[in-house]
Amino acid sequence: MAKGFIDIRALSHLVKKALADGDMDTALGHLERMRMIANVCHNLPGDFQPRRSKVRERKAIESLRFLLRELDPGDRAAQWVAGQLEDRGFDYVRVLQDRIKWKQPR
Repeated sequence: MAKGFIDIRALSHLVKKALADGDMDTALGHLERMRMIANVCHNLPGDFQPRRSKVRERKAIESLRFLLRELDPGDRAAQWVAGQLEDRGFDYVRVLQDRIKWKQPR
């Protein structure tokens, strides 16, 4: 979630620069990426709200299952989520088992 917020903030500066340069296509591409990251992260604060760790873990796993199971392999949102988990060394495939439609290419 924190990485998502940082990415959105950084992209907002790239949008501003692209607009200043008159590059509307690049600005729109950055805005689309910001929207995608925001869509991925919007349920996470509620998932991490419960005080009991078992409930938090179950809600987080349910969100991951939805994000990775319901999205196509080429979906940029699924790729972003998988990349964030892998960058932190989290073995999401083990948690999700056979419930995902695809596996991140190595």
